[in-house]
Amino acid sequence: MAKQAYPAQTLTRTLVGEVPAFRFVGTDNALAGDGANTIGVASHYGLDEDTAVYTLGAVPVETGGPVTEGALVQSDGDGCAIDKAAGAGVARALDGASNAGQFILCQLIPN
Repeated sequence: MAKQAYPAQTLTRTLVGEVPAFRFVGTDNALAGDGANTIGVASHYGLDEDTAVYTLGAVPVETGGPVTEGALVQSDGDGCAIDKAAGAGVARALDGASNAGQFILCQLIPN
């Protein structure tokens, strides 16, 4: 999938540590942990700097494993999208993925 984003809202956040592009950003402005609640998805790579974070809309997210189209997703330990298990549901997968490292379009859920 092309990394086309359709953000409805983007905020500038001062990231804590390294956050790769298209990965979930936690409420602490760091790379989101496994099952953590999120504020959005980093629009580009950031390392302890001001970075645009997509907080609402349909945006690309890197996968941490297979993802089912239409499923709720959560963050894995690397800030990637995986099918929701026991963590916070932070987005709905608009595409499916068969492996980790793919990019899917996700509709972010405000929470």
